[in-house]
Amino acid sequence: MTPTGRQTDTHDDHIMPSCIWLISDGRPGHQTQLEGLAQRLEHLSEAEIVWTRPDKLRFVSPDKPNAAQSAPAMMIAAGHSTHRALYYWSRRHNAFSVVLMKPSLPLRLFDAVICPAHDGLKSSERVLNTQGVINKVLPSPKPDKHSNRGCILLGGISKHYHWDDPGIVRQIREICTAMPETHWQVFDSPRTPSSTMQQLQATKLPNIRLCGYQSEQGRSIAQALQTSRYCWVTPDSVSMIYEALTASCTTALLELEPASGRPGRVVRGVQNLLAQRHVCSWAQWRQNKTIPSNTLRLWEADRAALWLLDRFNQHSKAKLKRRTRRQ
Repeated sequence: MTPTGRQTDTHDDHIMPSCIWLISDGRPGHQTQLEGLAQRLEHLSEAEIVWTRPDKLRFVSPDKPNAAQSAPAMMIAAGHSTHRALYYWSRRHNAFSVVLMKPSLPLRLFDAVICPAHDGLKSSERVLNTQGVINKVLPSPKPDKHSNRGCILLGGISKHYHWDDPGIVRQIREICTAMPETHWQVFDSPRTPSSTMQQLQATKLPNIRLCGYQSEQGRSIAQALQTSRYCWVTPDSVSMIYEALTASCTTALLELEPASGRPGRVVRGVQNLLAQRHVCSWAQWRQNKTIPSNTLRLWEADRAALWLLDRFNQHSKAKLKRRTRRQ
């Protein structure tokens, strides 16, 4: 066993990490991915979780149990600016290294890579492809979700779609009018132009509540999704689409024009979700004002955590065998 790993009492002597360091670049999207994975790893392995930044990394000796910080058995990083630090410090600590995206360094330098399928990496013993990015949303524990609650999630300015304030407001007005019994919470994001929420406020629609991302209500998207039956999302925000699907919401997409005639990976990913009928388009909804139920069952944070712990176990046992042969 590695100095910073621990063996469980199971029949097959499964080796679990005793301490996991999470290296974040501070970007909200990367932070959310790490949080979602960390929650499941902590639950499944009972490992100590330590948050840090690339510039805060220091060597911690595993031979000093009274140190202020435990030495890592596993190190997980998100964000291109963290990759070199992860490679260097995981080698210093003899720790299992994990990247949550397509790495900017060669794959062979890391023990595990978890990334969305649209990044284009081939699945292997070292690489796990996920459906969308990992998030911290939990699947709804209530299959019969409240029929009178819904969410509308707004992205904003991006290189993938042309943002259209009047078009978005017009669509939301039509949704709220066609479904007056549903109480809608509208969440914006840092990319949403302030004019969008201002125009929505001016509509004075009786069945919507605006939740700015900087407000307390705006930080409760995960909880709102768990109690919502329906969710509309702008197609530029793939992360929000997968959060809605993970929460088991019946999900539909507001309409925006792609920014390019040749669709990139984000637009192609959205088109695949539509083709597989996991989400409903604006045009489809307008035909009969109904959204097909979400039959996709997602919990990629849990699947990734289980895969990662299994990979760590196999990797740790292989190291033990090599060490035994040398003795």
